[in-house]
Amino acid sequence: MKPKVYLALGISGAPEHVEGISESEVIIAINTDPNAPIFNIAKYGTTSDLFDLVPVLTDQIKQAR
Repeated sequence: MKPKVYLALGISGAPEHVEGISESEVIIAINTDPNAPIFNIAKYGTTSDLFDLVPVLTDQIKQAR
């Protein structure tokens, strides 16, 4: 079963990891390294620090309920 959305939080994009997630419908990558290979397969990505961005995303999800 392939995931609809995969959040790659701090994932660099090592080949063995990418192989396991490549069938995801949407990959969203958060990594501070702008050259991380994960960005080659991600539909959306940001070079933000995940420890800064995840609390903001969590708050947005809570408010949307």
